[in-house]
Amino acid sequence: MTASSRRTSQLPVGTRPLSASLDVALRGPRPPGFLYHYTSLQGLLGILSSRTLWASSIFYLNDTTEYLGALAIAEILQDRKAKEQPRDRFYKFLCGKKGFSLVWTLGGPPFVASFSEKPDVLSQWRAYTHGSAGVSVGFQTKNLLARARTQEFRLVKCIYDRQVQQRIVEKLLEREHSDWLRGDSPLHTAILRFSVGLADVATAFKDPSFSEEQEWRLVIPAARRLPTKWRPTQSMLIPYTEFKLSSKKERIVAPIIYIGPSPRQSHLGKSIAGLLSKEASGKWKVRLSTIPYRNW
Repeated sequence: MTASSRRTSQLPVGTRPLSASLDVALRGPRPPGFLYHYTSLQGLLGILSSRTLWASSIFYLNDTTEYLGALAIAEILQDRKAKEQPRDRFYKFLCGKKGFSLVWTLGGPPFVASFSEKPDVLSQWRAYTHGSAGVSVGFQTKNLLARARTQEFRLVKCIYDRQVQQRIVEKLLEREHSDWLRGDSPLHTAILRFSVGLADVATAFKDPSFSEEQEWRLVIPAARRLPTKWRPTQSMLIPYTEFKLSSKKERIVAPIIYIGPSPRQSHLGKSIAGLLSKEASGKWKVRLSTIPYRNW
């Protein structure tokens, strides 16, 4: 694999090859060897028994600006460009918002399964264990990538830096505008490509206040039709689809599980070790969180 193809492989789902400067901004570092999925004890049982992870609709995640932040950046940029070039049909059309309506309705929202680079983070225990004991399940990234390829998911590193986000959207906008000016693309094609590109990179954008999570995510695009299910929370029903970790006949490979803060951490560790001996394959380890957090 060439350096160029490695960089392109880090791009969010469906994005066509980008210019070199945008490529550098998006590609980020190589993914770490392990990624950790935080969940409750009930969630752990569900993962092991179903051999799946839930990938939720991006509009129902804990960041209320998910997916819409990129649209807000684009609107500011296109309004500025339209004022600078009032006779330009490309920017005039975008200011009518016509270019975006297809993206937000066609095929429904992307679905996302979230992971962290870090196995033992206080904010993650607070967010995902809901005041009770929980775990972070460590998956080997190479195994996740192998499964993702067969299901049309892509692994994306979240981008928290607002300046980087703005640079990415501006590069997308300039690229499609240049193609249209050269006559390489009809106006409607250039607008649609920008809209789809924006929708793709939007899956990687997060508010800077969430940067401690150091999130990577498996994303499947809106246009991919998947069976949708719903799960209840305290205040809503969340649409999700399933990411298969193995076949029904195979055990899950989950080499590391961290036990979150709990009044009986050691006992919980022993019971989880017994569960893994039955439900997981390969060598695995159970480790205890070192964070002195009490939520009971």
